Amino acid sequence: MAATSALLENWYQDTVTGRTFRVVAIDRAADSIEIQYFNGDLGEYDFASWAESNFHAIEAP
Repeated sequence: MAATSALLENWYQDTVTGRTFRVVAIDRAADSIEIQYFNGDLGEYDFASWAESNFHAIEAP
């Protein structure tokens, strides 16, 4: 389970893959959390997937 809720501009790390990313947009109406990985790639999660994730908040790299 995710240790924290998604917060805009906060950084997180996936404890399974080790990848780091920041939240760049949250759209509750569209059930969407958009992220940008440290390497620049973009991704997206719905709120249910975020809640089931292994993400934890980290300091900005």
